[in-house]
Amino acid sequence: MIGALQAEWLTLWRRPLTRVVLALVLGLVLAQFGLLLVLLLLTERLGALTGQTILPPEQLAVIRRMATLPGGLGTALGQINGLGALGLMILAGATLGSEYSWGTLRLQLSRHPDRAHYLAAKLLALTLLTLVIILLALLIGGLASAGVGLLLGMPGHLSLADGPRALLAALRSLLILLPYMALGVLGAILGRSALAGAGLALGYWLADTAFGALALFQVLGRWGQLLYNLLLGQNVNALTLANTRLFGLDTGVLVSQQTALLIEPPSVWRASLVILLYLLAFLLPAFVLFQRRDISGPA
Repeated sequence: MIGALQAEWLTLWRRPLTRVVLALVLGLVLAQFGLLLVLLLLTERLGALTGQTILPPEQLAVIRRMATLPGGLGTALGQINGLGALGLMILAGATLGSEYSWGTLRLQLSRHPDRAHYLAAKLLALTLLTLVIILLALLIGGLASAGVGLLLGMPGHLSLADGPRALLAALRSLLILLPYMALGVLGAILGRSALAGAGLALGYWLADTAFGALALFQVLGRWGQLLYNLLLGQNVNALTLANTRLFGLDTGVLVSQQTALLIEPPSVWRASLVILLYLLAFLLPAFVLFQRRDISGPA
């Protein structure tokens, strides 16, 4: 397994799409801190010119914590959990799907016919890449938030307790992203091509996002609330919110009170369990189909 994992990792790391996704996701993390810095500077300048408070004090305090240490770590992971999931789905679907399209999958399985072993190695390589992205996001978020704090004259600091918090938040982020990775792989197996793998995963992501945006389910009583809280996106949001609170962020202040009342995310443990069930729901059919279906060569 170690040799197969090393081979899959090298193949994955050398793919141009991997570096594109990595650069895009980490670039967006960095850009978010740039936007927060601009917002805070504009708010300060406009407030000085007009003599009025541009934003409510509680909202301004939250934005400052988002842009500086240690809150910046939660901000960085929040960005990863959003667009990072989309990029990972496309990468996972394209990685396995291209093996179908190029005919290399049939060649590899003719040499090493254990399909479950092959798929497990590919999934482990994708999991390692996901963890690398999360850790790099934490590093970039920490450096960017430290820089923003110095520019604003509000240098933050990290305590010893922030180390375990960062580790817990990173593990939660990994759990959040794994179902999307598995979904991309399942899409590639179903469609037997890179385009189908990325397309099917993207379609599900858009449907789940649109379905979860229907707050109507929140006012349909107990059963509507239950259905709403079983969506993958809703449970991902619950863990993302828990991550931000680890670093002292209360982003609920940034939304209206009416909207905040509608949003009642499930508990952390329940959200983790539901996400694990989604992960199994995507992985099990992926392994079954990969074992049983014929491997087509290039078209």
